[in-house]
Amino acid sequence: MTVKIYVYTTAKPPKKHKTGYAYVLETVPHDKPVTLTAQGVLEDYTKNEAELAAVLKALEHLRKPSELIIYTTPFMASTINSWLKKWEAAGWKTMAGTDIGENYKRLAEILKQHTYKAVTEVSTYSQWLQRTAQEEENK
Repeated sequence: MTVKIYVYTTAKPPKKHKTGYAYVLETVPHDKPVTLTAQGVLEDYTKNEAELAAVLKALEHLRKPSELIIYTTPFMASTINSWLKKWEAAGWKTMAGTDIGENYKRLAEILKQHTYKAVTEVSTYSQWLQRTAQEEENK
């Protein structure tokens, strides 16, 4: 089954701050899409940490191996499509030799049970995601 995941956060670099997030999981089991939406607030997160947290929250809903298409930011797309494998091969160290955070390891473990790719295309949910995440941040 193909699952499309659309993720958005209001996080701005470089400092940690309160950020809103929203995501949509969409499957098409028959002729009609079925969606699950969620949103919330993350306290004291950087932009990269917030994007990672939102993707993890969305992935936690999956109960069986699926074909995933994850719509996200360029940073998270390159992390999912490339960097996770490089970091794992390097013993979970960056090129500078610093440790990779536990949440990136967790993301890699979750993704191993799926086939996946991350893309940065604008989606039909983009406006809803932006508006919803902003509303959450302003609460």
